[in-house]
Amino acid sequence: MNSKIFKDKQYHDEADQILDLAKELNKQYWSLSKKMAETSYSTFMCQMEDAQRLGKLAEAIRQLQAVNGTLRHVTCII
Repeated sequence: MNSKIFKDKQYHDEADQILDLAKELNKQYWSLSKKMAETSYSTFMCQMEDAQRLGKLAEAIRQLQAVNGTLRHVTCII
């Protein structure tokens, strides 16, 4: 009878250890998922900022080209 009680306790202890490991894995999974989401969001925001900068740069280039075209036109007249 004692060996059965010992085995039952051993199985119970092993089940507790497995449950603890599962809890720890779950915690690590959610921590990693949160970090990935934060990284993705941060990357997305950086890409949006880069796109805005590129848009501003493209607008500045268009304005310079317009000024350059105007200057060419003025020099042709002169």
